[in-house]
Amino acid sequence: MERAYQLFAVSFILILLTAGVTYRLTLNSVETRLDDFETQFTSMQSQVDSKQTTVSAELGALRRDLEANTDAIRQAFGEKFTQLEQAVSVTQQQSETQLSTALADIIASVKDVQQRSTEVERKVQTVAADNGDFSGVVEQATSSVLSIQAGMTIGSGFFITPEGLVVTNFHVVQGAPDIKVITSNKVTYRATLLSYDEAADLALLRLVTPSQDFPFLQFANSDEVEAGEPVVAIGSPGGYKFSVSKGVISSKERRDSGIDLFQLDISINPGNSGGPVLDRRGKVVGIAVGYRELEVFGLERMGFAIQSNFAKQKIDKMREQVFSQI
Repeated sequence: MERAYQLFAVSFILILLTAGVTYRLTLNSVETRLDDFETQFTSMQSQVDSKQTTVSAELGALRRDLEANTDAIRQAFGEKFTQLEQAVSVTQQQSETQLSTALADIIASVKDVQQRSTEVERKVQTVAADNGDFSGVVEQATSSVLSIQAGMTIGSGFFITPEGLVVTNFHVVQGAPDIKVITSNKVTYRATLLSYDEAADLALLRLVTPSQDFPFLQFANSDEVEAGEPVVAIGSPGGYKFSVSKGVISSKERRDSGIDLFQLDISINPGNSGGPVLDRRGKVVGIAVGYRELEVFGLERMGFAIQSNFAKQKIDKMREQVFSQI
């Protein structure tokens, strides 16, 4: 019995030893495999890292190449676009220059034709006036002549600039609280007294209106006027607007109160004062001025006009004084 127990114990111990050895061998095998797996994993990780580094480097190189190519393309297109813009600009400038030159030539031609037409018209008017027909002169000048109402006084005047400066006699507007001018087409404007020369009996008016392009009259050289030369006076005698009186220069050697005058064989009635006296070319040789004392002596067919050179000198001085203060 004891012998059986001993054999059982020995067998059990052998079994345990065998199981332990087997377990140990199995564990060693597992550890060896784990080491192999770890080694393989480490190797694979290194390969992956290496591949990632390589791919990143290649991607960086590709990105740089792409950016370089893009910049090159952008620059190339930019240069082409700039060249195209410059070409278009040059062509446009050339076209504009050619167009401006052509327009300038056309305008110059039109002005030349207008000037020649005006000269021909003036020659026709002069020839007609030489033969006693002042209708052309009067028709052209009437739009520049004005009827003036200054309080209870009626007179005449005319434009001397396209901006609407008006000349008349000072005694026509002297002391008037309100001045109105009426054009030949019956348009009425308010006017202000801009400047005056009482001794010369001349006044300069400015219309109270936005800037316009008014027809105006030019002054002639009164030194070239000869006695016996035909003239016409346009004005509003007695309130009859835009009446025309024809006559001749009776004398150019008249002077009163320091004013150089022409004597006319035209009656300068109240209302005519300040109106223009025109020569055959439609230019102003004098400014009509009334002298009431002539009526006392019964001198009905006699009038006077301030000579154009004297009037222009005074008017230029008034304009210079006025505009130098603005």
